[in-house]
Amino acid sequence: MKQQSVKIVLGTIALLLLLDIIFRGDPFAKQYAKKKAKIEAVIKAQQAQLSPPIVPDSSGEKQLCINASPEAEMYIAELNAQAEADNENAERFFSPDMNYAAYISKALDPYVQQEIIQGTYTKEGPQYINGINLIDQQTGQVEELVIPGSEDIGNYITNLEWSLESDAVFFTCGSISVSSYGVYRCDVPSGEITCLSDGIFQGLILDSPHIGFLKVTKSCFIEGEGGRHWYEAAISPDGKTEIQLTEPSINF
Repeated sequence: MKQQSVKIVLGTIALLLLLDIIFRGDPFAKQYAKKKAKIEAVIKAQQAQLSPPIVPDSSGEKQLCINASPEAEMYIAELNAQAEADNENAERFFSPDMNYAAYISKALDPYVQQEIIQGTYTKEGPQYINGINLIDQQTGQVEELVIPGSEDIGNYITNLEWSLESDAVFFTCGSISVSSYGVYRCDVPSGEITCLSDGIFQGLILDSPHIGFLKVTKSCFIEGEGGRHWYEAAISPDGKTEIQLTEPSINF
């Protein structure tokens, strides 16, 4: 009888503790939850410092987003504002059908921006990279036909000109650092970019027998003769045909 009374008392105490946990919460669980939250907050703060978030830049490529000093942010803002002003005043190239105007756009070089943020920028070399923007003459809408820093074509664009059919633009693009240039065609409807030839685009040929061909200055090396030799060639709009127009000469 005595043992049964003890069991009843112990069972009552256990029931009261269970009810207390249900209605008031487990104090040990609360303490654990608080400690866990603090630990997770510390870990999150450390990860934010060691692994900055990754965001896309203007070209769509992902890059680290590093906090910049107020001075760096101001300088970057000034360079971006200058690029916008230059784009507003850039020379327009009108398509033969007058439906579009294209111009060579400027954007701050992502590597320059990174160096400014890191405090290592020395102001040596170009600050901007190029793309090509297209303006619809009917609507005034502007779109990026060639994004600045597009992969595989280089960062610096010159010598922009339309095809006779108004369906494409031709241009020279390359990298100053390696002195490598190529002639490219960008199809306007699709935005597809094709490398037609190495060399420097000089303009369209408007005289027979090569009307509509691209006049390109190219270089070569001749066995037994020192130095790079230069010559002019006519390149078909699809890049499949090359006709040599002048003999190679060391004098450019």
